[in-house]
Amino acid sequence: MKKPEHQVCLAISRYLKTQYKGVIFRFDQAGYNLSMAQSTANKAIQMNDFKYPDLFIAHPNSFYHGLYIEVKEPNCKVFKADGTMYANEHQIAQNEAIKALRVKGYYATFGIGFDSCKRIIDWYMKLI
Repeated sequence: MKKPEHQVCLAISRYLKTQYKGVIFRFDQAGYNLSMAQSTANKAIQMNDFKYPDLFIAHPNSFYHGLYIEVKEPNCKVFKADGTMYANEHQIAQNEAIKALRVKGYYATFGIGFDSCKRIIDWYMKLI
């Protein structure tokens, strides 16, 4: 059985392929269960501490160089009602990567479930 986050990624991929034909996008494979050899080879070519977001859409506009989304499964809790993050080291590191990408001119954010990701993508793709 596939992980809920993977199901969201599949739905996003289908959506992009049908609604935004020709748009260039790529999902990071960090969440996959790789063999020890594959994992070692992958780590050797990556930045050590950078938690690269799950999805990159290579579609620049007047405001941003492209779109990054850290995809989360539906109902995942990232931020509290007051806007602070839950004390999850992994998500805090992901948020640091999102902030670093924003400084570099990308729109980067968390997307919780398919509907949230779809709203982000649609909003972004309408920017000129």
